[in-house]
Amino acid sequence: MIYTKISGNSYTKGTGGKKMLIKNGKVIIFEDDDVKVKQVDIKIKENKIEKIEKKIEPEENEKVIDATNKVVMPGLINTHAHIAMSIFRGTFEGCDLYTWLNEKIWPIEAKLTSKEVYNASMLSIIEMISTGTTCVNDHYFFNEEIRKALEKSKMRA
Repeated sequence: MIYTKISGNSYTKGTGGKKMLIKNGKVIIFEDDDVKVKQVDIKIKENKIEKIEKKIEPEENEKVIDATNKVVMPGLINTHAHIAMSIFRGTFEGCDLYTWLNEKIWPIEAKLTSKEVYNASMLSIIEMISTGTTCVNDHYFFNEEIRKALEKSKMRA
């Protein structure tokens, strides 16, 4: 899935199977066991990269994104997450781990409802997408609710 920043913190979902051309971007490419940055265009068709080269001309009815002064890179993958826990971020700072877990977090988690986990997961999914994460490996309570949130968002997991 491709998400495009359109203004401020607003994002629009990708091409829906249509054609898209990302022009003038600084593209991070993995080549010859190295990471390279090249000023090239990327043509996408049916949500797959079709071509990466300089000065690709847009086709009729093709969405064009001007990536001038922008970096174009693969999506990030969060390999270990408890996404619904994002609602606890910043709480009870300064505690040692076992105090934080035993006296603070676990008592709150014991009262969580499936709806709260779903809503917290959706919040985290929006945050991840807005910062470039396109896939997550999550394991937390009410995993069915997390699955529903991930499916609704169409985020890979």
